[in-house]
Amino acid sequence: IIILFFLTHPNLVEVMFALFACTEIEPDEYWVTDFMDIQCWEDDHLLYSQIVGIPSIIVWVILAPMIVLIFLVKNRKHTDEIGFKK
Repeated sequence: IIILFFLTHPNLVEVMFALFACTEIEPDEYWVTDFMDIQCWEDDHLLYSQIVGIPSIIVWVILAPMIVLIFLVKNRKHTDEIGFKK
């Protein structure tokens, strides 16, 4: 499970931060880089960034690594056992 977490975590974080990557097309007109049909910080983008983007970044960038770290620190004495590695 730990290996799976470390394999998927960078991709999840990259997708979450892509929601906030904006490109200026015209002066004072920004569009989401990966979805050029969505204007940055307007109706849909503002809603998605506040309801989906920020909470998911808090969970996957801060909380999930902390939970994995706590799990590993608590079980550091047992990491050499065969049952732990499954």
